[in-house]
Amino acid sequence: MTDLKHEPKADKLAGDWQTLLDALGQRVEDVQLTPGQRLFSQRDISDALYILISGELAVRVCPRGSHLEQVIAHIHPGELVGEIGWLSGTRRSASVDAVGDVKLKRLGTELLAELRDAEHPVLDRISTILDQRKRLDQRRLQGAPVVDALTQWWNRRNGETRNVDVVLLNHPRHAQDLRVALPWLQGLDNAELEEISCWLRPVFCEVLQIPGISVGMLFLPRIAAYLMDPRRRAESRRLMNQDCVSLARNNGVRIMCLGGLSASLMRYGRLFEDTGELCITTGHAMTSICCVRTLEAAIERFNIEPEDRQLTVLGIGSVGSAFTELLLTRERCPGRIVLSDLPAQMSRVRELAERLRPGLPSGVQLDLVDAEERLSADHPAYHSTFLFSATSSANIIDINSVAAGTVLIDDSQPHCWSRSEAWQRYSDRGDIYPCEAGLIDCDSIGYRSFFPYDFLEDPQAGTSHAWCCLTEGLLLGRNPELQPTIGEPTLESMLAYDRAFVKENLCPAPLRCGSNLL
Repeated sequence: MTDLKHEPKADKLAGDWQTLLDALGQRVEDVQLTPGQRLFSQRDISDALYILISGELAVRVCPRGSHLEQVIAHIHPGELVGEIGWLSGTRRSASVDAVGDVKLKRLGTELLAELRDAEHPVLDRISTILDQRKRLDQRRLQGAPVVDALTQWWNRRNGETRNVDVVLLNHPRHAQDLRVALPWLQGLDNAELEEISCWLRPVFCEVLQIPGISVGMLFLPRIAAYLMDPRRRAESRRLMNQDCVSLARNNGVRIMCLGGLSASLMRYGRLFEDTGELCITTGHAMTSICCVRTLEAAIERFNIEPEDRQLTVLGIGSVGSAFTELLLTRERCPGRIVLSDLPAQMSRVRELAERLRPGLPSGVQLDLVDAEERLSADHPAYHSTFLFSATSSANIIDINSVAAGTVLIDDSQPHCWSRSEAWQRYSDRGDIYPCEAGLIDCDSIGYRSFFPYDFLEDPQAGTSHAWCCLTEGLLLGRNPELQPTIGEPTLESMLAYDRAFVKENLCPAPLRCGSNLL
């Protein structure tokens, strides 16, 4: 066997596959298929990467629970086949058949192992070409995403120009969310999904038409843990800045709302570059309004007098600080408010407190307490009547340590307390009130979604509930006097959105813990 370390350097390889194939020499095998012959099947072990030299291949997927395969894409000369499984070691996510006579080049996993062991520069070149191919494919496939919601909606409108007015840029919290949004991935286990997700493109999911405006979801298939990984932050930002913005603009999107971790990852919208006429809004003005109104709904529902009670606000980022500022304008405000964040963030918390103290309502006390990643037993969060959380630290609250009678309102991503444990305690003892924040009932403006969110109670009737960040885009599209939210929302902006909230007859969704109604 030829010594791999004496192969040509990556910087001497030309930018096309033929030069790369020449560099790998005889270790690349020739493969020929006749019309209808299968190259590999869904769920097969991934034992090779292929480069299509001539002919055409059809990509077929058999959804879970079905025995019928569906053609989801075609592969043309110069394109890769099976690169995800080859690089990640996962099973095949689809079947591939020859449409006519086909010629391919095969790079087996044993060759990949040799290249990796030798830290061969040709791998860098493969990665570069993969990235180039992904970008070319993105441009080619923008009009026909794998999830065909956009095309189906377009066809229902008799082929009119695609002009989705408002989209929510969202991402999966975990592997199960990927299966929900991309049903053709149902056959993969969690480890395989996490590995494959880094190769998937942004796609449109559900697209709806409501009176006067069209609305959809632009789905970035990267789980929350991936987006939070510091090593992948630059790539995640590039995906949003380039791939997501390009896909939105090319489909006529006017307003893009930032859901999940996308707002904080993009520094509350400040890191977006050339978006042209595409308007970016974080959704945090509407999120803060929704959180305050959810707290007010809980106070009324559970008949609590807030004036002599303590509220702890855990996480003083964009939403936590805006929630606190807006709450201080309400008539019924807790008598003591404790602001808490990690020690590294406390200078920011002190700045907020100094700004708010001169205008505090009579009788309201404002205190500051720092917090570690895991809250100590004496932290005010465990001794408050109200606990509002908006953090990016998962599972930092022990639900069994929360004081009896506590109302919990959470807008964290990922969740900072366990929904299952909270619901179990509520069901068994009924001594806490764990409330989801972030959902708004938009029935008054004709919104109805059939996307299988975990809050979709009736798949046949759909739901009028929408994420508050998406609702901000809907209000922005229907009320031109409103301004998008970039950076932290101002009090003036929140009050303007709150007036639009009332004008449009919106209201918070019923109190719930996860998928369970309280």
